[in-house]
Amino acid sequence: MKKKSFLLLTLFVSILVIAYFTVELLIYINRQKDNKSKISYCIQNNTDECFNRAFELLLPKILINEVFINRVEHNLVKLEYTSRIDSAYALWLSDVLLGYGVYNDMHYEEEYAQIFKKPAYAFDCGIPHFQPYNPLCKFESECIASDSFLINNQISSKRIHSLSEKINELKLNNKKIFIKMDIAEGDIVGIPEILKNYKNITGFTVALHIRKPKDIIDRLPLLDEINKNFVLVSRTTLFFDSNNLAYIPKTKYYKGMLNDRVMYLSYINKNIINSYKISMLQNTDKYYKKNSTIGLYIKNQIPYSDISSIVTLTEKIKSILYKK
Repeated sequence: MKKKSFLLLTLFVSILVIAYFTVELLIYINRQKDNKSKISYCIQNNTDECFNRAFELLLPKILINEVFINRVEHNLVKLEYTSRIDSAYALWLSDVLLGYGVYNDMHYEEEYAQIFKKPAYAFDCGIPHFQPYNPLCKFESECIASDSFLINNQISSKRIHSLSEKINELKLNNKKIFIKMDIAEGDIVGIPEILKNYKNITGFTVALHIRKPKDIIDRLPLLDEINKNFVLVSRTTLFFDSNNLAYIPKTKYYKGMLNDRVMYLSYINKNIINSYKISMLQNTDKYYKKNSTIGLYIKNQIPYSDISSIVTLTEKIKSILYKK
Protein backbone atom coordinates (compact mmCIF):
# COMPACT_ATOMS: atom_id res chain seq x y z
CA MET A 1 0.00 0.00 0.00
CA LYS A 2 2.84 2.37 0.94
CA LYS A 3 4.66 1.54 -2.28
CA LYS A 4 1.54 2.28 -4.32
CA SER A 5 1.01 5.60 -2.50
CA PHE A 6 4.64 6.55 -3.11
CA LEU A 7 4.33 5.77 -6.83
CA LEU A 8 1.13 7.80 -7.10
CA LEU A 9 2.76 10.72 -5.30
CA THR A 10 5.81 10.50 -7.57
CA LEU A 11 3.56 10.44 -10.64
CA PHE A 12 1.56 13.41 -9.38
CA VAL A 13 4.70 15.46 -8.68
CA SER A 14 6.13 14.53 -12.09
CA ILE A 15 2.95 15.69 -13.82
CA LEU A 16 3.06 18.97 -11.90
CA VAL A 17 6.71 19.54 -12.86
CA ILE A 18 6.03 18.75 -16.52
CA ALA A 19 2.96 21.00 -16.51
CA TYR A 20 4.93 23.85 -14.90
CA PHE A 21 7.76 23.70 -17.42
CA THR A 22 5.33 23.33 -20.33
CA VAL A 23 3.47 26.48 -19.27
CA GLU A 24 6.73 28.38 -18.70
CA LEU A 25 8.09 27.29 -22.08
CA LEU A 26 4.93 28.50 -23.82
CA ILE A 27 5.09 31.82 -21.95
CA TYR A 28 8.73 32.23 -22.97
CA ILE A 29 8.08 31.35 -26.63
CA ASN A 30 5.22 33.84 -26.80
CA ARG A 31 7.35 36.47 -25.08
CA GLN A 32 10.08 36.03 -27.69
CA LYS A 33 7.54 36.28 -30.50
CA ASP A 34 6.33 39.53 -28.99
CA ASN A 35 9.93 40.76 -28.66
CA LYS A 36 10.57 40.05 -32.34
CA SER A 37 7.44 41.95 -33.31
CA LYS A 38 8.85 45.03 -31.53
CA ILE A 39 12.24 45.01 -33.31
CA SER A 40 11.43 47.79 -35.78
CA TYR A 41 10.10 49.98 -32.98
CA CYS A 42 13.01 49.29 -30.63
CA ILE A 43 15.66 50.06 -33.24
CA GLN A 44 14.31 53.61 -33.20
CA ASN A 45 13.60 53.96 -29.48
CA ASN A 46 16.29 53.86 -26.79
CA THR A 47 14.11 52.93 -23.81
CA ASP A 48 14.70 50.53 -20.92
CA GLU A 49 11.78 48.39 -22.08
CA CYS A 50 13.25 48.10 -25.57
CA PHE A 51 16.71 47.32 -24.19
CA ASN A 52 15.33 44.49 -22.06
CA ARG A 53 13.27 43.11 -24.94
CA ALA A 54 16.33 43.13 -27.21
CA PHE A 55 18.43 41.59 -24.43
CA GLU A 56 15.94 38.72 -24.13
CA LEU A 57 16.37 38.05 -27.86
CA LEU A 58 20.12 37.92 -27.25
CA LEU A 59 19.97 35.32 -24.45
CA PRO A 60 19.48 32.11 -26.52
CA LYS A 61 22.49 33.11 -28.63
CA ILE A 62 24.88 33.45 -25.67
CA LEU A 63 24.42 30.14 -23.87
CA ILE A 64 27.65 28.57 -22.63
CA ASN A 65 28.54 25.20 -24.17
CA GLU A 66 30.34 22.22 -22.74
CA VAL A 67 33.13 21.33 -25.17
CA PHE A 68 34.86 17.98 -25.48
CA ILE A 69 38.25 17.24 -27.00
CA ASN A 70 39.10 13.54 -27.34
CA ARG A 71 36.05 12.92 -25.13
CA VAL A 72 37.52 14.99 -22.29
CA GLU A 73 35.88 18.25 -21.21
CA HIS A 74 38.29 21.06 -21.96
CA ASN A 75 39.57 23.70 -19.55
CA LEU A 76 39.06 27.44 -19.48
CA VAL A 77 41.71 30.00 -18.59
CA LYS A 78 41.74 33.59 -17.31
CA LEU A 79 44.80 35.41 -18.66
CA GLU A 80 44.53 38.95 -17.35
CA TYR A 81 43.37 40.95 -14.35
CA THR A 82 39.95 41.67 -15.87
CA SER A 83 37.17 39.13 -16.23
CA ARG A 84 37.89 37.72 -19.68
CA ILE A 85 37.81 33.89 -19.73
CA ASP A 86 38.85 31.83 -22.77
CA SER A 87 39.43 28.32 -24.06
CA ALA A 88 42.81 27.08 -22.82
CA TYR A 89 42.97 24.68 -25.75
CA ALA A 90 42.25 27.33 -28.41
CA LEU A 91 44.98 29.54 -26.91
CA TRP A 92 47.47 26.68 -26.57
CA LEU A 93 46.86 25.45 -30.11
CA SER A 94 47.37 28.90 -31.64
CA ASP A 95 50.72 30.02 -33.08
CA VAL A 96 50.08 33.74 -32.66
CA LEU A 97 47.70 36.23 -31.05
CA LEU A 98 46.23 39.19 -32.89
CA GLY A 99 44.77 41.73 -30.48
CA TYR A 100 42.48 44.53 -31.64
CA GLY A 101 41.90 47.42 -29.25
CA VAL A 102 44.58 48.62 -26.86
CA TYR A 103 43.64 52.07 -25.50
CA ASN A 104 45.99 52.13 -22.48
CA ASP A 105 47.18 48.59 -21.85
CA MET A 106 48.34 45.38 -23.51
CA HIS A 107 47.96 43.06 -20.52
CA TYR A 108 46.18 40.39 -22.49
CA GLU A 109 48.77 40.31 -25.29
CA GLU A 110 51.66 40.48 -22.79
CA GLU A 111 50.36 37.55 -20.74
CA TYR A 112 49.72 35.45 -23.83
CA ALA A 113 53.33 35.97 -24.95
CA GLN A 114 54.67 35.28 -21.46
CA ILE A 115 52.66 32.09 -20.85
CA PHE A 116 52.75 30.50 -24.30
CA LYS A 117 56.10 31.90 -25.50
CA LYS A 118 54.50 32.89 -28.79
CA PRO A 119 54.28 36.22 -30.63
CA ALA A 120 51.42 38.63 -30.00
CA TYR A 121 50.47 41.63 -32.11
CA ALA A 122 48.29 44.48 -30.88
CA PHE A 123 46.54 47.01 -33.11
CA ASP A 124 44.84 50.34 -32.41
CA CYS A 125 44.84 53.18 -34.93
CA GLY A 126 43.72 55.61 -32.23
CA ILE A 127 47.08 55.33 -30.44
CA PRO A 128 50.25 56.59 -32.15
CA HIS A 129 52.64 54.30 -30.26
CA PHE A 130 52.81 51.83 -27.39
CA GLN A 131 55.88 50.13 -25.94
CA PRO A 132 55.23 46.56 -24.73
CA TYR A 133 57.64 45.10 -22.18
CA ASN A 134 57.75 41.64 -23.73
CA PRO A 135 59.94 41.37 -26.88
CA LEU A 136 57.47 38.85 -28.32
CA CYS A 137 54.81 41.60 -28.40
CA LYS A 138 54.53 44.12 -31.20
CA PHE A 139 52.27 47.15 -31.45
CA GLU A 140 51.03 48.73 -34.68
CA SER A 141 48.93 51.90 -34.94
CA GLU A 142 46.35 50.28 -37.21
CA CYS A 143 42.66 49.37 -37.12
CA ILE A 144 40.75 46.47 -38.60
CA ALA A 145 38.09 47.26 -41.23
CA SER A 146 37.31 50.81 -40.06
CA ASP A 147 38.50 53.71 -37.89
CA SER A 148 34.96 54.94 -37.22
CA PHE A 149 34.82 53.55 -33.70
CA LEU A 150 37.61 55.42 -31.92
CA ILE A 151 36.89 56.63 -28.39
CA ASN A 152 37.69 59.65 -26.21
CA ASN A 153 38.50 61.96 -29.13
CA GLN A 154 41.30 59.76 -30.42
CA ILE A 155 42.90 60.79 -33.70
CA SER A 156 43.16 58.06 -36.31
CA SER A 157 46.47 57.11 -37.90
CA LYS A 158 44.36 56.36 -41.01
CA ARG A 159 46.07 52.98 -41.29
CA ILE A 160 43.34 50.40 -41.79
CA HIS A 161 43.63 46.78 -42.88
CA SER A 162 41.44 43.75 -43.46
CA LEU A 163 42.27 40.62 -41.49
CA SER A 164 43.17 38.83 -44.73
CA GLU A 165 45.66 41.59 -45.60
CA LYS A 166 47.29 41.39 -42.18
CA ILE A 167 47.50 37.60 -42.32
CA ASN A 168 49.28 37.85 -45.67
CA GLU A 169 51.56 40.66 -44.51
CA LEU A 170 52.66 38.77 -41.39
CA LYS A 171 52.95 35.50 -43.34
CA LEU A 172 50.39 33.76 -41.13
CA ASN A 173 48.52 31.92 -43.91
CA ASN A 174 49.61 28.53 -42.57
CA LYS A 175 49.51 29.52 -38.91
CA LYS A 176 46.82 29.05 -36.29
CA ILE A 177 45.57 32.36 -34.88
CA PHE A 178 43.71 33.42 -31.73
CA ILE A 179 42.05 36.84 -31.79
CA LYS A 180 41.19 39.29 -29.01
CA MET A 181 38.80 42.03 -30.08
CA ASP A 182 37.74 44.97 -27.91
CA ILE A 183 37.11 47.90 -30.24
CA ALA A 184 34.00 49.50 -28.73
CA GLU A 185 31.09 49.20 -31.17
CA GLY A 186 33.59 48.28 -33.92
CA ASP A 187 32.93 44.58 -33.38
CA ILE A 188 30.11 45.03 -35.91
CA VAL A 189 32.74 45.39 -38.67
CA GLY A 190 35.51 43.37 -36.99
CA ILE A 191 33.67 40.09 -36.46
CA PRO A 192 32.85 39.60 -40.18
CA GLU A 193 36.62 39.76 -40.79
CA ILE A 194 37.06 36.87 -38.36
CA LEU A 195 34.30 34.87 -40.01
CA LYS A 196 35.87 35.29 -43.46
CA ASN A 197 39.09 33.76 -42.14
CA TYR A 198 37.62 31.25 -39.69
CA LYS A 199 39.69 28.32 -40.98
CA ASN A 200 42.86 30.02 -39.67
CA ILE A 201 41.38 30.90 -36.28
CA THR A 202 41.39 28.53 -33.28
CA GLY A 203 39.16 30.85 -31.29
CA PHE A 204 38.47 34.44 -30.37
CA THR A 205 37.27 36.63 -27.54
CA VAL A 206 35.16 39.70 -28.27
CA ALA A 207 33.69 42.51 -26.17
CA LEU A 208 30.12 43.33 -27.16
CA HIS A 209 29.36 46.95 -26.29
CA ILE A 210 25.56 46.86 -26.21
CA ARG A 211 24.48 50.17 -24.75
CA LYS A 212 21.33 50.69 -26.85
CA PRO A 213 18.58 48.33 -28.09
CA LYS A 214 19.82 48.91 -31.65
CA ASP A 215 23.32 47.72 -30.65
CA ILE A 216 21.85 44.37 -29.63
CA ILE A 217 19.44 44.02 -32.55
CA ASP A 218 22.18 44.77 -35.10
CA ARG A 219 24.30 41.98 -33.62
CA LEU A 220 21.68 39.21 -33.51
CA PRO A 221 22.29 38.02 -37.12
CA LEU A 222 26.03 38.38 -36.54
CA LEU A 223 25.87 36.01 -33.57
CA ASP A 224 23.96 33.50 -35.70
CA GLU A 225 26.79 33.63 -38.25
CA ILE A 226 29.38 33.11 -35.50
CA ASN A 227 27.54 30.04 -34.23
CA LYS A 228 27.86 28.32 -37.60
CA ASN A 229 31.62 27.77 -37.19
CA PHE A 230 32.36 28.60 -33.55
CA VAL A 231 31.09 27.47 -30.15
CA LEU A 232 30.61 29.79 -27.19
CA VAL A 233 32.61 28.62 -24.15
CA SER A 234 32.48 31.66 -21.88
CA ARG A 235 30.23 34.61 -21.07
CA THR A 236 31.38 37.34 -18.69
CA THR A 237 31.15 41.08 -18.14
CA LEU A 238 33.47 43.82 -16.88
CA PHE A 239 34.81 43.67 -13.34
CA PHE A 240 34.88 46.85 -11.26
CA ASP A 241 35.90 47.52 -7.66
CA SER A 242 32.87 49.81 -7.32
CA ASN A 243 29.31 49.59 -8.65
CA ASN A 244 29.37 52.91 -10.51
CA LEU A 245 28.82 51.23 -13.88
CA ALA A 246 26.75 48.31 -12.63
CA TYR A 247 23.65 47.46 -14.62
CA ILE A 248 21.12 44.69 -14.06
CA PRO A 249 18.86 43.82 -17.03
CA LYS A 250 15.21 43.73 -15.99
CA THR A 251 14.11 40.32 -17.22
CA LYS A 252 13.08 37.11 -15.48
CA TYR A 253 15.31 35.14 -17.85
CA TYR A 254 18.66 36.59 -16.73
CA LYS A 255 20.20 37.12 -13.30
CA GLY A 256 23.38 39.04 -12.60
CA MET A 257 25.30 42.05 -13.82
CA LEU A 258 25.96 43.58 -17.22
CA ASN A 259 28.51 46.15 -16.13
CA ASP A 260 28.74 49.20 -18.40
CA ARG A 261 26.51 47.13 -20.72
CA VAL A 262 29.59 45.27 -21.98
CA MET A 263 29.68 41.50 -22.41
CA TYR A 264 32.75 39.38 -23.11
CA LEU A 265 32.07 36.35 -25.29
CA SER A 266 34.74 33.74 -26.00
CA TYR A 267 34.57 31.11 -28.74
CA ILE A 268 36.40 28.03 -29.96
CA ASN A 269 36.46 26.81 -33.56
CA LYS A 270 34.25 23.77 -34.18
CA ASN A 271 36.96 22.27 -36.40
CA ILE A 272 39.35 21.67 -33.49
CA ILE A 273 36.93 19.95 -31.09
CA ASN A 274 35.20 16.58 -31.08
CA SER A 275 31.79 17.54 -29.75
CA TYR A 276 29.84 20.14 -27.79
CA LYS A 277 26.49 20.64 -26.15
CA ILE A 278 24.62 23.47 -24.46
CA SER A 279 25.32 23.32 -20.75
CA MET A 280 22.32 23.09 -18.44
CA LEU A 281 24.51 24.94 -15.94
CA GLN A 282 24.45 28.59 -17.05
CA ASN A 283 25.24 29.94 -13.58
CA THR A 284 28.76 31.26 -14.22
CA ASP A 285 29.84 31.11 -10.54
CA LYS A 286 29.13 27.38 -10.47
CA TYR A 287 30.18 26.67 -14.06
CA TYR A 288 33.67 28.18 -13.82
CA LYS A 289 34.24 26.49 -10.46
CA LYS A 290 33.09 23.13 -11.87
CA ASN A 291 35.34 23.64 -14.87
CA SER A 292 38.35 24.39 -12.62
CA THR A 293 39.08 27.57 -14.57
CA ILE A 294 42.83 28.23 -14.65
CA GLY A 295 43.92 31.59 -13.22
CA LEU A 296 40.66 32.23 -11.36
CA TYR A 297 42.38 33.43 -8.21
CA ILE A 298 40.27 36.22 -6.74
CA LYS A 299 36.84 35.48 -5.28
CA ASN A 300 34.01 37.43 -6.92
CA GLN A 301 36.33 38.89 -9.56
CA ILE A 302 34.16 37.33 -12.24
CA PRO A 303 30.74 39.03 -12.06
CA TYR A 304 28.00 36.46 -11.71
CA SER A 305 25.43 35.81 -14.42
CA ASP A 306 22.82 33.14 -15.01
CA ILE A 307 20.43 32.45 -17.87
CA SER A 308 17.11 30.80 -17.04
CA SER A 309 16.73 27.05 -17.51
CA ILE A 310 13.62 27.86 -19.56
CA VAL A 311 15.82 29.51 -22.21
CA THR A 312 18.27 26.61 -22.06
CA LEU A 313 15.55 23.95 -22.31
CA THR A 314 13.97 25.70 -25.29
CA GLU A 315 17.30 25.76 -27.15
CA LYS A 316 18.00 22.13 -26.20
CA ILE A 317 14.64 21.06 -27.62
CA LYS A 318 15.21 23.12 -30.78
CA SER A 319 18.64 21.53 -31.28
CA ILE A 320 17.13 18.03 -31.00
CA LEU A 321 14.33 18.85 -33.42
CA TYR A 322 16.78 20.50 -35.83
CA LYS A 323 19.02 17.40 -35.85
CA LYS A 324 16.04 15.26 -36.70
